[in-house]
Amino acid sequence: MAEDVGSKIPKVLFPVVGMFLFKGPSTLFREILVSNLHCAMTRKALKTLEPGRQVVDDLYTSTDSAGKDACLRPHKAAMIPADDLYATGRGPIPEATISAIRKDFMGYADEVLKIYCPMWCDNHWFLVIVDLARNRFVYLDSLRSPIARSKRHRLSRRLAIFLDDLLDDRAWHANEDTDKIECSEFEITEPNVTQQLPQSNDCGVFVAQWMIMYHLFYDYDVETFQLVTDYSRMRLAIDMVLKYHNDNRMETIEAALRYWRSFSVTP
Repeated sequence: MAEDVGSKIPKVLFPVVGMFLFKGPSTLFREILVSNLHCAMTRKALKTLEPGRQVVDDLYTSTDSAGKDACLRPHKAAMIPADDLYATGRGPIPEATISAIRKDFMGYADEVLKIYCPMWCDNHWFLVIVDLARNRFVYLDSLRSPIARSKRHRLSRRLAIFLDDLLDDRAWHANEDTDKIECSEFEITEPNVTQQLPQSNDCGVFVAQWMIMYHLFYDYDVETFQLVTDYSRMRLAIDMVLKYHNDNRMETIEAALRYWRSFSVTP
């Protein structure tokens, strides 16, 4: 039973959970497998991690929650949810949404070193990292396009202006004497990153990997973890479900074990 597992989940269960996530009955697509204060990921959403599929934005909200528990907080990183970034082009964002960003995702701007902003443009994910420690706007794109580049850069500049407007409010600063942060004046850098195959839809997992693993590297020109593989997709799904940030992890293990037992032949 799942309650026998204990706080540290044995790796022997990983294949069982993986099989359940990606091959379980379609009638359970709406079943919530990852639950936290910020989002509830269904198995249907997690299945977008399958090779060749485009991931959904809930993945990044859940990734941020996992990261905050596991590694992001000590490194002073924050994220602005993709849904709220979409809204930058649709007029003013409600004050309640802004308060939620500050409280649940970002904290005080003068206590943060980096802000992660997953960006969506014409069926493609790319990542903008606002590096407050170095006053840089870092643009990471796993599928560069001469045609789409100008539009993606315009979205990035719009994000910078949005952040300027957001940080005009002194409530975003822990210290009253903190200098005003002007993101629109930051230098824009575009490091060389590994490029994906055009039809692979690896861009979403590429962004998620950067958000999770940035703390391992000082610079952005790193290729060791940028390649997206079947393993990295599966590992991301397993980590999302089984790490301790997920309130539903024991229920998910129990469901996976029931599914696995359904293949057993009772003597």
